Amino acid sequence: MVPAYLSERFATQRRASGVGFGYSSGLFIGAWIPLYAIPLYALFYPIEDGNIWFTASFFTILAAVLYGIGAFLGPETRGVSMRNVRERLR
Repeated sequence: MVPAYLSERFATQRRASGVGFGYSSGLFIGAWIPLYAIPLYALFYPIEDGNIWFTASFFTILAAVLYGIGAFLGPETRGVSMRNVRERLR
């Protein structure tokens, strides 16, 4: 579903760069999660009392919220001619 969504977000001339940047930036941010988790675990230690699952659930909830915001802000293209969308993106 993600490739179809990203393909609709970019005009044909910029599609490869846009999709590539979207995937690469997501992988780059996600690759650093272990470094974010260490100080976050120290911050949450009084709350979770040594249980690391609270830190992991924080990242899951954060990802779900960000995904929901992106889905809400993205335009709906169901029933819309792709020619109209493509002209609007230029």
